[in-house]
Amino acid sequence: MKTGSGTIKGSRSGIYARKSGTGDLTVTTGAGTVTGGVYGIDARNKGQGSVVIETGAGMVTGNSVDGIFAYNTRFVAVGDNVTVTTGTGAVQGQRNGIRADNWGTGFIDIATTGDVTSNASAAIYALNSGANSTDITVKTGPGTVQGSTRGIDARNFGQGSIKITTGGGVTGNADEGIYARSVNAGDIGITVASTGTVTSLGPHGDDFAVASTGASTTLIVSGTLKGGGGGAVEFDQTNAYNDRLELRPGFQITTNGAAGAKNTVLAGDGTDTLAFGGTGEDTFDLGDIDDGTNTKQFRSFETFRVESGTWSFSGTTTEAFSQTGGTMKGTGTFGGLTVTNGTLAPGNSIGTMTVNGNFTLGSGSIFEVEVNAAGQSDKVLVRSGGSVNLTGSVLRVMAQNGNYNPTTDYTIIDNDGADAVTGTFSSVTSNFAFLTPSVNYKAGDGNDVVLTMVRKTTGGGGNTGGGTTGSGGTSGSGGTTGGSPSGGGTSSGGTSGGGTSGGAPTYVSFCSVAQTRNQCNVAHALDAFPTSNPLFGSVLTQTVAGARQAFNALSGEVHATVAGTLVDDSRYVREAVLGRLMQAGHSGEALSASGPQMATYDSGAMMLGGADLYDGKSLVEVPASAPLAFWTRAFGAWGDFDRNGNAASAGRDLGGFVSGMDAQLFGTWRVGVATGASFSNVSVDDRYSGADVDSYHLGGYAGGMVGPLALRGGGMWTWNEIETSRAVLFPNFYERQKADYDAGTGQIFGEIAYPTQVASIGVEPFAGLAYVSVDSDGIRERGGPQASLRGSSFDQDVGYTTVGLRAAKTLSWGDTEITPHLSAAWLHAFDGVTPGASLAFATTGLGFEVTGVPLAQDSALLDAGVDFAISDKLSAGVSYSGQYADTVADNAVKGRLTWLFN
Repeated sequence: MKTGSGTIKGSRSGIYARKSGTGDLTVTTGAGTVTGGVYGIDARNKGQGSVVIETGAGMVTGNSVDGIFAYNTRFVAVGDNVTVTTGTGAVQGQRNGIRADNWGTGFIDIATTGDVTSNASAAIYALNSGANSTDITVKTGPGTVQGSTRGIDARNFGQGSIKITTGGGVTGNADEGIYARSVNAGDIGITVASTGTVTSLGPHGDDFAVASTGASTTLIVSGTLKGGGGGAVEFDQTNAYNDRLELRPGFQITTNGAAGAKNTVLAGDGTDTLAFGGTGEDTFDLGDIDDGTNTKQFRSFETFRVESGTWSFSGTTTEAFSQTGGTMKGTGTFGGLTVTNGTLAPGNSIGTMTVNGNFTLGSGSIFEVEVNAAGQSDKVLVRSGGSVNLTGSVLRVMAQNGNYNPTTDYTIIDNDGADAVTGTFSSVTSNFAFLTPSVNYKAGDGNDVVLTMVRKTTGGGGNTGGGTTGSGGTSGSGGTTGGSPSGGGTSSGGTSGGGTSGGAPTYVSFCSVAQTRNQCNVAHALDAFPTSNPLFGSVLTQTVAGARQAFNALSGEVHATVAGTLVDDSRYVREAVLGRLMQAGHSGEALSASGPQMATYDSGAMMLGGADLYDGKSLVEVPASAPLAFWTRAFGAWGDFDRNGNAASAGRDLGGFVSGMDAQLFGTWRVGVATGASFSNVSVDDRYSGADVDSYHLGGYAGGMVGPLALRGGGMWTWNEIETSRAVLFPNFYERQKADYDAGTGQIFGEIAYPTQVASIGVEPFAGLAYVSVDSDGIRERGGPQASLRGSSFDQDVGYTTVGLRAAKTLSWGDTEITPHLSAAWLHAFDGVTPGASLAFATTGLGFEVTGVPLAQDSALLDAGVDFAISDKLSAGVSYSGQYADTVADNAVKGRLTWLFN
């Protein structure tokens, strides 16, 4: 049967369902409430099949017995399963909130979402009474389960197991929070999830948060247990079952807070295991493990094992531990320790772990040791005459940031016993890029394990002994470095040492870990430093990641990138001059809007779009009528230059102006001079670098008509004052470096165009050439003593071609003439798109080449704007200009003003 959102109320049962014969008995409720004077829902199967009850959002109440009663036949060989699933609605009963009795051959499965409560007994009672019945499974969700006696009471007289999982609160007001009994020795499994809390409020000595009897029990605790008068956990105390308590990160085992409540965990008489598993990290105090006095929290466990997760141990125990997975950390003291798999990492950061007994690192285990530049390291103290066995294990050395002395010794196993160390590490690794651990297994009093950090080599030549050249030295961790009579290679075919010494060892180069050309160039220079140089030592003791960061930080890449931006910025000066020449050549026409001057006005001139002629000539041939013109163009730009796998990305902000004066010459030609200033900021954030550039421009230009073609050209020189600043930052190193120097930018440029009109729109296809050259003074950084750079002048030469089309149309708006205009072009750069600089370290003079972020090889130029005539002598305009390429995005806003004099 199935109910909806209405209210159901009965004097005995809100819903009573009984079935005989075959088939399942199913009851489903929705959002409506169900209330009965005895049972809320009473479902009884007297025949074959299962009982299935599903409730929804509505509350179910049984006022004198059970909220939900699910009963399967007493005919043992006939009945099947009992399944109860509740929704968000609460279930409340006087005796039990939910009671499931199965006398058949199947299982009981109870899953709750909302609250389940009872006033006289257990909130959830699951009973498999049939001798052939199977499992009991109870799973609670976020709702509260609270019983007058027990929260959950599960008893299995059949052949199956009991599995209980809690996701919310489960409370027993007078007895256990969870009680599980297995009569025929089916296993019991109880899981308290991270969101679960199981509490006993019972005050008596037999009241526990969790209690089990009759079978081996596995209890997994990721959540919270709050013990009652007896404690937190009690496994079977009569029979010798093998019980297991697994603690997972986030667990808490405490009391209910009442006077006399306990947090003790009582294992049984079998071989019981306290295991540490799960994922994530947690801590454990070994002092909570009972020492036979029955006064501590965890009692009667025989086996202690770390299986997964990361566990940090403190305190002391006399018990021996094993590790089969996960990570063990901390400063705890153990009665013995055997690691067959997983990672042992003493300390929390750097610290000491103690083993009062045998210490074994087996195959599959990793011994992870932290070291620092002060000579401190993680270590294990082996005491009480314990033995040390390292056969098959791996040593992994983790270096903290610092300026290391490469010959520092670190005692990582301190053994007070008399026996020699058994076995060696199968491999030794570290996170140093250029240092490797060398291990001595007979240090101290003959059986301590000591590591020393030595420079990595690729192996040197061996000795010549008895006329036969010895083999090469062994490279890598723990090997004997070739290159000396006592250590390089083994003698062969004669007496040892009878010949000459082999070659010197070859050290692993700094460049071997570099990922870019700039990094490698810097690394090669550093490789040639004296080993006593402080900067050399700072790099030598880096990790791979730290070394790469160091190479980038030391490169001075910003100097090369600035050279590239100076070349790129020259475009704005060039465009301003060419724009003025184009404007002057189209006085009174729409195409003049592309220049600093708006369309000039003369009493006889016609605006583009008319069909009339002026002086018998086409409009595009109208001469510039003003004998003298002053103009100015202001611009502001912001751009990004993307990294190229070598140099870092750069950003550039630019603002400036160009002003000029020109006069009419030879009829249609104009000749003028231009000057201006611009100010830019270059940022290379990934290199913690930047530059401020103040630029001052001066040049000349000329342009005119040759038949139907317009010729325009000019030359400009720019004085650039550059101030750079960079933070040289990598692990355990910081300096601030600054430099001031000058650079000059020279450029010559020309353009040929064919102005015409199409459908009353002025159009002009054009092509241009430009040559730009940047040359700087020498670079001398000032700042910290170790990383400052010197550089000879850098230079960069780039040629450009431009091909494009301009269009404009002049419109009347009342008494004002406005001209929208558009230009699109392809800009191609020849050679020189990757700027470079030759630099050297000031302390040693050792140099390297570095390149900056490249300019775009090919890009699209777009210019769009609108101009307007203020009067016949004064015009203004504003436009947007953009440069677009795969690796460059540059945007600018331009404004201009022109004043004509007759």
